[in-house]
Parts: sequence; structure tokens; C-alpha cells
Amino acid sequence: MAGGCWLVQHVDLRHGDEHDRGAECTGWDESSGELRSHSFGSRGELLEYTYRIEGDLLTTWFGGTDSPARFEGRSSADGTVNEGAWQWPGGGCASTMTRC
Repeated sequence: MAGGCWLVQHVDLRHGDEHDRGAECTGWDESSGELRSHSFGSRGELLEYTYRIEGDLLTTWFGGTDSPARFEGRSSADGTVNEGAWQWPGGGCASTMTRC
């Protein structure tokens, strides 16, 4: 995004018969010292996430780092694919993200 302060990601999420699209704006939150995002879905939802990247490991929490709902996935050597899984109390699901 202009100014270099935000990463804007367009989302096209398919899970079973469900299909959702949206946009996510990610940037550095100075007050928390974390990489944070706001995701806006096509059904009107607003979701907040916290990200941490350590080497090839991406960890994403729904909300803050104290949340029991989180994603952990590893990126391919060329950085085009990240495979992992979401985990939350009582469930979870595998996830594969690809760079277009």
C-alpha cells in the first residue's frame, strides 16, 4: 500500500461448500509490538489477527497471542506455499495458502 506501512491481501477462501472473499490489512502495531491485521469479509464480518514469523514458521492467532485459536504453518523454500493447520478448542482444519 502507498507509504509502505500496510500489506493488503485479497482473500478467496474455500472450505467445503463455503466460499468467502475479503480483504485483510496487516501492519505493525507499535503499542503491542506485534504484527496485527484486520480482515473484512464479504458477509460483513470484521476479524482481528496477530502474526509472528520465525524463519519459515508462520503463527497466526485469532485475536491476541493469548488466544487458544491459532494457525501454525511452514513456508516452502521458494516462499510460494504455506502449509499448516488451524487449531481451536474442539476442532481445527488443515490449510494450504498459495501466492498468486
